[in-house]
Amino acid sequence: MKAKQFFAVGKNDISYLGNDFVKWFGEMPLAEGVAGEFHKLGEDMTDEEIIKKFKPECSLGDVAAQWSKLSRKEWYLFYVRDNSGLLRMVNVHWYSDGWYVYANIRDNSEWDGGNQVFSLNMKICPISSNLPKEYGLKTYKKPDALDRIASALERIARECEKHQLNRASEASRKELTKLKCP
Repeated sequence: MKAKQFFAVGKNDISYLGNDFVKWFGEMPLAEGVAGEFHKLGEDMTDEEIIKKFKPECSLGDVAAQWSKLSRKEWYLFYVRDNSGLLRMVNVHWYSDGWYVYANIRDNSEWDGGNQVFSLNMKICPISSNLPKEYGLKTYKKPDALDRIASALERIARECEKHQLNRASEASRKELTKLKCP
C-alpha cells in the first residue's frame, strides 16, 4: 500500500492534506508500523530540541499505526523521512471537520508545550549480552529490539510455567534485575 492510499482526504477522517505532505510522502510505500509512545512537551521546543531529547524518528507506517489512538483534543508531531531521505516533521491535529495533516521542513520555529511527540525511543533498558543464552536475548537496535524483547520475555514466562516455577532461577533473576530502567 502506498501512503496516498491511507493518507487521503475523505479517508480515515482526514479533511486536509498539505501540498508538501503529498509531494514528499504520497508515493512512498506504507510499511507496517510498530508501537511507540507519545511524550507531551513540557515547554515550547524547536525541532532540534525535540529531536535531541526524544529521538522521535519514525516511519509513515508508525504514524498510520497510531491513527486510531489519536485524540481530537491533542496536536501531534511525528518526525518521518521523506521520499528523498530528509527528516521532516509531520503534524496532525483535529479541526472541526476532521484531521489536518501537514509536512514541514525542520527549522527553528517553536512547537507549543503540551503538543504530543511520537517516539519509538521508549523507556527500555540496554540489554546485557551476558544473559543466559537459553532465553535468546541479545543486543538489538531499535525498533527490532522492541519486538525481540517482547518475544524473549514471553519465552521466559513460558519457560517458568513449563517448569512450574513462580520465578526464574536465581542467576537469571539477577540478570533480569539489571534490566530495570532508571
